[in-house]
Amino acid sequence: MRLFPLVLLFLAGFAQAALTERFLQHDGMKRRYVVYVPSSLEQSSAPRAALLNFHGGGGHAEQHMKTSGMNRVADAHGFIVVYPDGTSAGGPLLTWNAGTCCGYAVRARVDDVGFVRKLAAELVRDFRVDPKRLYAAGHSNGGMLAYRLAAEASDLISGAGIVSADLGVDGPAPARPVPLIVFHGLQDKNVLWDGGMGPNQFDRHPHRSIPETLAIWKKWNHCADAPVRTETGAEYIMERYEPPAGTPGAVIVLYKLPNGGHSWPGGEPGARVLNLGPHVKSVDASRLIWLTLSERSQQ
Repeated sequence: MRLFPLVLLFLAGFAQAALTERFLQHDGMKRRYVVYVPSSLEQSSAPRAALLNFHGGGGHAEQHMKTSGMNRVADAHGFIVVYPDGTSAGGPLLTWNAGTCCGYAVRARVDDVGFVRKLAAELVRDFRVDPKRLYAAGHSNGGMLAYRLAAEASDLISGAGIVSADLGVDGPAPARPVPLIVFHGLQDKNVLWDGGMGPNQFDRHPHRSIPETLAIWKKWNHCADAPVRTETGAEYIMERYEPPAGTPGAVIVLYKLPNGGHSWPGGEPGARVLNLGPHVKSVDASRLIWLTLSERSQQ
């Protein structure tokens, strides 16, 4: 599966850091992923933190690398970013099996959780990734997979960043609480805040509402229902949820974007033909994801 030759990435300005295309075999399929290693880490032998960054439905590794802008955050904070590809029946529209969504990956019951486990083992072996500092993030269908990994592979994933996505599995609860940071536009017409069928979604199944998704995760992370801190900016309302004092659990940070659509905040808005709605530029989701998820490892 060759979508964009990696040489194009160097023309786009990624030549200063190491970019590696890799393949692995899982469940009878050849799976592809791209690894970005900042130049500051190339000579270091110390264990490295890594973020798995999953594209949305119909996307691919290079597209999500560009639209999320996560590499510049990796350069600033010194971690590896991994961009896996989803699967398709042969065409360019790649999807993930996040439970109820999306597309080919769900119909074919692709084992994406197993794929990520095998990928993580390769990262630990070949890129010196610290297994205690492996995080997941994703947009839309990729965010749904990040939710599923946090639920079903909490032994593997130390935290998850979710953009424009709902939870597509019903459980079981994760074996341990998992820190989350969530971004969702209230003008999103693909994955509606209130759930159901979005007028702009390509995969015809109803989504769980974001309030219901968060209620499930508050229970799993042992968070109090009311936020411990609220902050309002020009384009966002931030709510931080934590477990009550003395209760073990994990934080949930929510960024509600009143005028946000279905694109990655602070990144590229996406092709106009996709009709993703209004784009929020002032909220840097990539930076906030990293700062929030790496909190625990710095304490």
